[in-house]
Amino acid sequence: MSYDSFYCAYALDGHEYDFAGQALLAKLANRIAPHQAIAEHILSRVCSDADSTLDAYRRAGRFGSAEAVKRLKLVAAGLPGGEA
Repeated sequence: MSYDSFYCAYALDGHEYDFAGQALLAKLANRIAPHQAIAEHILSRVCSDADSTLDAYRRAGRFGSAEAVKRLKLVAAGLPGGEA
């Protein structure tokens, strides 16, 4: 199983949950936060390495795989024990 769009696929923003589901998500907020950061700040902006060199993509805030890996490592470093 690949990570893909884990945060969105499981609706971890809570848009599909009832009150009980919202309460569970609130309880797990610290564990969900890294996945939200990955979805919103990395996966939504990464593009192909070839496209990442184009001005239009760079102006739009897009970046390639090397930058994505750097950002993923920063998210992982912020986890307890620095582990993903």
